[in-house]
Amino acid sequence: MWSQYTGFLIWKTQNPWLGLRGQMYDWFLEPTAALYAIRSAAEPVHVQLCPRRGGVVQVVNTTGASL
Repeated sequence: MWSQYTGFLIWKTQNPWLGLRGQMYDWFLEPTAALYAIRSAAEPVHVQLCPRRGGVVQVVNTTGASL
C-alpha cells in the first residue's frame, strides 16, 4: 500500500526547508531575526561558546586555509 507513495508522503509531511524558510521572512517578506541568525551561523569562520562543557570556546573554520 505504501511502496509507491512513501517518499512523496514523507516529503510533503516532513518539510524542514520549507518550514525554515517560512520562519526567515514575515508576512510582508521582511527579514526576521532568524535570517540574521542563520546568516551569522553559516559564516565560514566563526567563534562559538559551549556553556555545557565549562564555557569552552571553539573556532569553527570551514575554509581550506588554516588560521
